[in-house]
Amino acid sequence: MSIVEEIYSAADRRGLSLTDYIRHTYKGNQLTALELNIKMQLESLRADISDFMAEAESDYQAIDANLLCADKEKLDLMQERIRENLKRKREQLESMNLANVSILRMSECSAEG
Repeated sequence: MSIVEEIYSAADRRGLSLTDYIRHTYKGNQLTALELNIKMQLESLRADISDFMAEAESDYQAIDANLLCADKEKLDLMQERIRENLKRKREQLESMNLANVSILRMSECSAEG
């Protein structure tokens, strides 16, 4: 489980919003460390998505090359798998982005206050 998923789960268990949970749980250096951790995970996820997209493009080229002799049902299955993987990656990226925005806002509030 990623740090973002852990934070969402912990906030859920306590019945707090993500922002409130972070505000009450992380202070100073902890908040900075959390922000760095999430940024690193976000970069890793972006790299994974980039690799996935390159692989998907290669898969589509292979599908096109074999289209005349391939079974349509198999192609549909492959396409659905690619779409599901892409959807999961997008959801992960969106989750990381939301958490990163919350943490950046908390950092700004901490710096101002």
